[in-house]
Amino acid sequence: MKILLKLFAFSNMNQYKHKIIYTTFLTVVIVMAIGALPYSPFQTMVFAFDDLQFLNFLAWVVPFDFILASTTTWIVAMTNYYSFKFIIKRLSLLR
Repeated sequence: MKILLKLFAFSNMNQYKHKIIYTTFLTVVIVMAIGALPYSPFQTMVFAFDDLQFLNFLAWVVPFDFILASTTTWIVAMTNYYSFKFIIKRLSLLR
């Protein structure tokens, strides 16, 4: 922290010291929070499916990639619809 302040002391940065300290502190907190998260919350479930041999044959019958793409598209469309509906409702209340 003191090193950053010394680097910026040569210019007219005295008025920005609190912003530099705040930004550095916020960056450290965010990095620590992300570091505490697991790599994947579904990792244990994926490893449990490795033992099931029939899933390879089931993938030939059920088009999982199409189902996943369709579901994702539908969720995005519904999210956009309700977001715009909420925004329009709030804007109409301002009048």
